[in-house]
Amino acid sequence: MEQVEIFGIDTGGTMTDTIFVDSIGRFTVGKAQTVPEDESKGIDKSIDNALSYWDVRKEQIMPQLNRSIYSGTAMINRLLSRRGRNTGLIITKGLEDTLRLEKAVQTWLGKSYEDRLHSVTHEHNDPLIPMERIRGVRERIDPLGDIAIPLYEKETAQAVEELLEQNIEAMCICFLFSYLNPVHENKAKQIALDVMAKVGKQVPLFLSSEVHPFWGEFPRLNTVIAEAYAAEPSRQQIFKVEEMLKMSGSKADLRIMASHGGTIDLQTSQLSRSLLSGPIGGLVGANFLGEKLKLENILATDLGGTTFDIGVVTKNRINISLRPVVSHFLFNLPMVDVTSVGVGTGAILSFDEYGQRVKIGPVSAGDQVGLCYEQGNVTQPTITDCAVILGLLNPENFLGGEIILNKQRALDGLNEQIASRFGKDPYATASGIIDMQEARMRDELRAVILGKGYAFSDYVLLSYGGAGPLHVGNYSHGLGFKDILIPGWAAAFSAFGCTCAPYEYRFDKSIMLYVPPNAEDQAKMAVAKGLNGTLDALEERVLAEFALKGYDRSAVTLHSIVRVQYKGQVTDLEILSPKQRFSSPDDVDALIEKFEEHYTEIYTRSARFPEAGFLITGAASVGAVKTKLPELPKQEMGPAQPSSQALKGKRDVFWKGAWEKAEILEMNELRPGNVVLGLSIIEDPATTLVVPPGKSVYLDEHRIFHMKEQ
Repeated sequence: MEQVEIFGIDTGGTMTDTIFVDSIGRFTVGKAQTVPEDESKGIDKSIDNALSYWDVRKEQIMPQLNRSIYSGTAMINRLLSRRGRNTGLIITKGLEDTLRLEKAVQTWLGKSYEDRLHSVTHEHNDPLIPMERIRGVRERIDPLGDIAIPLYEKETAQAVEELLEQNIEAMCICFLFSYLNPVHENKAKQIALDVMAKVGKQVPLFLSSEVHPFWGEFPRLNTVIAEAYAAEPSRQQIFKVEEMLKMSGSKADLRIMASHGGTIDLQTSQLSRSLLSGPIGGLVGANFLGEKLKLENILATDLGGTTFDIGVVTKNRINISLRPVVSHFLFNLPMVDVTSVGVGTGAILSFDEYGQRVKIGPVSAGDQVGLCYEQGNVTQPTITDCAVILGLLNPENFLGGEIILNKQRALDGLNEQIASRFGKDPYATASGIIDMQEARMRDELRAVILGKGYAFSDYVLLSYGGAGPLHVGNYSHGLGFKDILIPGWAAAFSAFGCTCAPYEYRFDKSIMLYVPPNAEDQAKMAVAKGLNGTLDALEERVLAEFALKGYDRSAVTLHSIVRVQYKGQVTDLEILSPKQRFSSPDDVDALIEKFEEHYTEIYTRSARFPEAGFLITGAASVGAVKTKLPELPKQEMGPAQPSSQALKGKRDVFWKGAWEKAEILEMNELRPGNVVLGLSIIEDPATTLVVPPGKSVYLDEHRIFHMKEQ
């Protein structure tokens, strides 16, 4: 057996996926129910499941690993469940109510379309820090970064003392415009350290100007609070995972998938960058797949038990958002641009008395699956229940038969709670509910692609996640994609994507540098000086993170990123800088030219507006070290006809209002070159691929299914 080198983890709200990759690119995937209170238990079971397909024991494989990557939901779950540290906040005086007032947009972020329309359903989030643990102090940095009001040092010292008396476990400091000039935050930090030494009580300090010095006061406040409130407790949860891996024999350090698409060390000073890592891994994997298969444009769709996540790869580039929305919170940190919708297969179904309609989600049953899972505590039906009722899912094949689902219990619950309210047959009701779910997913795809001005015919759809193959035939129907790809390892594709990510750190900072139209060389050199100073400081932060693991400067590949927009516009674009540093007016011209090229790709040439001049709004330094990446599997091609070993028989399926016989096949027995016509159901222990009538799938040499119209 070849050396097993890479191990990836994706701990979702419902299932935990793992993947092992050997030196020639072969891999095995495992799946188990997530254990939210101790993720290491679910990961351990998933490891056993994965290695069972290779018929090997953990003790044989774990010592071989040289790279382990974790992605999961520990931190965001801690935020949502309010299980973080007892945190205090010192803020600019007059802004003490910021967390209670929020920004108006945050009261409807992440809600369903219906709820966005009706303001009566909008609710304020419960503040992560209550008013009694917030203190305002007088100070003011103006919008140009100059001191308008000096920091009132006695007020600051008093604020620190009062917060310490409340037995806080962490303290945040967030002042207005500190991203332009951190002098007051730095001074407040020193005062806090002096007070702590005086009273003999130490707590960690978090400064917004250090965590992510970018404009946007409210999301910057959320971000620094997330670091203080949730990061350290989550770090302890991930330490449990690392300890479990070491107990199994692994000697590899556990790294974490970061929001910007790279992996970072568990000891990093900014763990909040892994706030939402699961969906990120899938999009990184999609980009990796695109590079290997020469596909420039990919629409990546990840359907799991909790959410439907959508990401776009255009010209082999993943867009980075600096103000992402994560579960009703607006943050200020670099994150791969992913749209998440609460229509996963664990979505709870309810009857809306007011509208006399079925409501799907956004609350999910999570690891409890649905009514069909008797050991769970779910009292309402879910999308999974509907799939079991219709015969799309085999109740005896869930997680390879590890869990037996109760179809009758799901049928009775759906009939009693929903179908009977309409006077409808429960099978027709279940079919209609899945049609509604898939139509909403189809609408979300339209919004993402058409909303950006792209065309479906230029994009390949990639479907993955445990439930993606089950529904892709319908949610992609009629959209006209260039191709539809379903990897044979779709259930663990996000974990696979983690193994494709570089070992990388990124630090950003807001700046405001104006390049007038037809700027003189002197003005360009002033811009170059400002950019160089910012990039120097950011680069040192990147190198300091790598130094924690013993990497010196020579081992790190660095590149610079600059964000540019036309002056007066509200949206900037991220540009990979043509120069590491800017030493001449020509270097600034090259940056502007590259911005305009990228702008033309997105908005067409006629939309350019150079007459307004150019505003450089931010800079980032990114550093990476070389790591081993997986290879795609490659097998010999065979005949179009599947072998008899792949055929498992037929099953009754309720399809679009009528019962039909579906051919059932075993995914692992299919060979490259095989073609399967619909209506067929291809089963795997970790996922189920449904081929609708009128469509077919073809398995290629990389064990990727291609779905087409017949």
